[in-house]
Amino acid sequence: MKRLPAFTLTDVIVTMIISMLVMGIAFSIFRFAYDQITSYQKANDDYKELFQLYNVMQEDFQRSSECNYHRNELQMLMQGGYKEYLYTLSNNMVVRKTDISSDTFRVSIENIVAKFNSEEQITGIIDEIDFDVTHKGVTLPYKFVKEYAAETRMELIDKEKGE
Repeated sequence: MKRLPAFTLTDVIVTMIISMLVMGIAFSIFRFAYDQITSYQKANDDYKELFQLYNVMQEDFQRSSECNYHRNELQMLMQGGYKEYLYTLSNNMVVRKTDISSDTFRVSIENIVAKFNSEEQITGIIDEIDFDVTHKGVTLPYKFVKEYAAETRMELIDKEKGE
């Protein structure tokens, strides 16, 4: 009888065992990488709301021509009064209202201090506001400072005095 060149049963079993080990290691590495990416995305989502609120408020505060504060409400008037942003700062959320839309940020606000010319204001025109924001156990201090032009500052001071 003539023998044909072929693999023995032992060769095939050893090859299958080695292949299963390599696939198991590859799957473990893939699973570890997937878990890391998922945890990173979750942490990122937790901070996303904090960063969005900061960026939107910073942009509105700097672009505004006048900022007014009254009982946990922050009003920002744009140049020429053509647009207005109204922020309602409450214990469990911040609501940003414009003429056409409304945004809600689910964060907690505490320790609000509004100032004009470095003097604390309960109501009226402000050039600085700072407060603490808490979201999912993370507390960050926020501070926004508005630099008015000298002429605008003088007009606002006169307006504040009621002249």
